[in-house]
Amino acid sequence: MLSIAEIAAKGLDYPYTNNTSFRVWIHVVGTVLREAEIYRDDGDFEKAYLLYTRFADLLLNKMPGHPGLKANRALFKKMTGKMPGVLQEMQQLKKALEVQITEEKKAEEERQRKLRALQQASDSGRSGGSRGSGSTSRIDDLRSQLGQGGPDHVNLEDYSFGRYDTRQVSEPMYEHGNWQQQAHHQHDTFDYPDLNRELSSVLSPYVYESGPLTLSPTAGQIRLADSPPAIPAKPAALKASYEKPAAPAPPTTSSSSVEHTSRYTTEGGLALRSLFIPAELEATFLKVAHANTVKNLETCGILCGKLSRNAFFVTHLMIPPQESTSDTCQTTNEELLFEQIDENDLFVLGWIHTHPTQTCFMSSVDLHTQNSYQIMLPEAVALVCAPQHDPNFGIFRLSDPPGVDIIKNCNRGGFHPHTEDNIYNNARHAMVKNGLPFKMKDLRS
Repeated sequence: MLSIAEIAAKGLDYPYTNNTSFRVWIHVVGTVLREAEIYRDDGDFEKAYLLYTRFADLLLNKMPGHPGLKANRALFKKMTGKMPGVLQEMQQLKKALEVQITEEKKAEEERQRKLRALQQASDSGRSGGSRGSGSTSRIDDLRSQLGQGGPDHVNLEDYSFGRYDTRQVSEPMYEHGNWQQQAHHQHDTFDYPDLNRELSSVLSPYVYESGPLTLSPTAGQIRLADSPPAIPAKPAALKASYEKPAAPAPPTTSSSSVEHTSRYTTEGGLALRSLFIPAELEATFLKVAHANTVKNLETCGILCGKLSRNAFFVTHLMIPPQESTSDTCQTTNEELLFEQIDENDLFVLGWIHTHPTQTCFMSSVDLHTQNSYQIMLPEAVALVCAPQHDPNFGIFRLSDPPGVDIIKNCNRGGFHPHTEDNIYNNARHAMVKNGLPFKMKDLRS
């Protein structure tokens, strides 16, 4: 386990640039805070402390120097009002982490002591000749003790820090097939399958195919691109996200503490949490977009959802007020959009948009739009629908590296060529699954 200083250092290790708008950073700190609270309530104190550290650093050290602060002081003041509570949470988490670190250190010292005793007994047995039977019994006894706590072993469940009681780790996020919300929140609820009973067959990240998918919405077949098409300015073969070795099959025991394992990483090796997308979502979106599509106008929507057991689930498709042309789509009245997001305590997980006549690819404008979403959340994706072409559906993300850094440092606007290779890839961590419920909210009227 990492030390407190090492956890904090990881929390401070993130890309920041004033080239990104101040309002995007406001949404970033809000996302970081929600993640921290979820991991805290799940009992993952290390991740919670890391994220709280990042939240505090953004508000105290980074964002005060942003040129956009002056025009957004009200938003900044509202967010900094949460700081006293966050600092108090960090102090409580620090106490809990210190107990965990101390106990892990004691357990490791005990394990090493037993290993040394086992080695000594083994050496004595080899040199004792016929007296080896007694030594063998002693060796077997020592082996049976390895990995077990000694008489002085302390059970962390005996330690309580209020809401940081380690026994909260086992509290289920889903119960009786329903999403459980705290009593003081009035959010939308969803009838997800029980994660414990259905883990291996419904929502487990171990069992889904990660290759090309064929979906069957109401409007014919949707075909997912085998690989993202090249940017028109410079055709280039793109590589998919680097894949970790497949995880072993999950245990058959039902445990509410089971988490979704990250199977994929960025090109730089950082883990990407799984993102589950309802298979029916695209057909719903294409139906909403049809009026614009026949007029050769783009339509866009925002993918929002929940974080549960270290995986994201798209639960809402928001259609924001927008202005469209044949090859662009710009959201308007973002205050209304984020009001809906905040009311339902949602994460922004990406976006979806149509290419009415163009192929399934990411334009330079799309790349810059996607960069804003990935700054808010590394797992955020771009869904592209190209109904007039084959393939007609793709799920993409900027490569990291090099794509994120290239776009972050590009100050050009409008359509412009990017001559670099491998700027974006298939989002292999995103999985399309039949039967996942979601709600569509059209905010345009």
